[in-house]
Amino acid sequence: MKRGYAVSKLAFLLFLTIALALHPHRPFFLAMIVPVIVPFFMVYGLLSRWIYNSTGHPFIAGTASALTFASAIGVTFPLLAGAPSAVLGISP
Repeated sequence: MKRGYAVSKLAFLLFLTIALALHPHRPFFLAMIVPVIVPFFMVYGLLSRWIYNSTGHPFIAGTASALTFASAIGVTFPLLAGAPSAVLGISP
């Protein structure tokens, strides 16, 4: 079960790729998620590992990671959804 973290992150990226393939008319929004999410996975995955190693409880590490991702995504998406097209570099 040591590879569960990596498998879950790869599954998430796989489903983003599938969503991108299913909606080719709006690719930019989904395509910009991947370069943002991958560093989050790397940084907060490392922090979750440190929390797990220090506490020994996977629930605490998972909750900290989940709350961080939820707040980052919850703040970022509405900002980008309301941004003008010229800022994002796409044409209407």
